[in-house]
Amino acid sequence: MQTTPNNNIKIVRLKNGEDIVGQITNETLESYDVIEPMTVGVEYRNKEAGLVMRHYLPVQLVKKNEITLKHQDVLCVLEPADDFVEYYMNTV
Repeated sequence: MQTTPNNNIKIVRLKNGEDIVGQITNETLESYDVIEPMTVGVEYRNKEAGLVMRHYLPVQLVKKNEITLKHQDVLCVLEPADDFVEYYMNTV
């Protein structure tokens, strides 16, 4: 995936507390389509916190690394900081 202004990378906070980052490719009145979804979290090791990003799907088992999130499951959609978009793009 190339870094361009049109990538539409967003952080999606789900109502269950999960944070997913990915490229929103399509939004309808009912859902969002997200490609290359990754979960985001903070992991603590030896009293130090670090950002951890993991694949949301078992990418080795699926044909397309794409999900559809229903609006009813989404709490909010956030615009990530430029540094975070760069980190995501390097991880993907």
